[in-house]
Amino acid sequence: VLKQFVQSIVISNLAKQKGFDQKPEIKEQLQFFSENFLANEYLKREIAQKITVADAELKSYYDAHHDEFKTPETLRARHILVSFDSAAAEDEIKKAREKAELYLKKIKDGEDFAKLASEVSDDPGSKARGGDLGFFPKGRMVKPFEDAAFALKPGEVSGIVETQFGFHIIRVEERKEPAVESFDAVKERLKQMLTQDRTRNEINEFIDKAVKDAKTEFFPDALTGEKK
Repeated sequence: VLKQFVQSIVISNLAKQKGFDQKPEIKEQLQFFSENFLANEYLKREIAQKITVADAELKSYYDAHHDEFKTPETLRARHILVSFDSAAAEDEIKKAREKAELYLKKIKDGEDFAKLASEVSDDPGSKARGGDLGFFPKGRMVKPFEDAAFALKPGEVSGIVETQFGFHIIRVEERKEPAVESFDAVKERLKQMLTQDRTRNEINEFIDKAVKDAKTEFFPDALTGEKK
């Protein structure tokens, strides 16, 4: 940043030596940027930095808007993927299913799901984590996978589920029911949101009043140079 600032000063001085700062079209732009910067700094220091939202206001908003802080039902699941190309021949798809059936049998016989997933799954994103996909809500996964996963209870393993990615075996680890986030969990996020809303409203009101008091008139044609 410092290097860029120094470079700007050097080039700016060269431009001034050539008289660029005196060219009418450039002078207008310089004045515009100067006025705009000054106005923004005034609004920031005189209004934005003075805006506060009390904890009581935050709590009141939270109590009246619980729906905004609801979290959906989510699952944490693992899976083993046996992939096949969508254009694969029928015998290749059959071999992929047979492989998935073999893995499912191993799981039913007591083999550790996470260990097996880390060894054989074709999903590079979750393989290293033992097939762990983390928590996800409805709407995140493809429909056949989602339907199968949300039909399971924690600890249960699905049958073979086919999607466009291949054959999956799914194990649900945890389920979180829909809930409302606690006030403490959302307090800072809520404070930022209400502060931004209040700042925007107060700045807009201030600008409208200032323009009205100044009896300012706008002439759009003057900005474009058009004459009627």
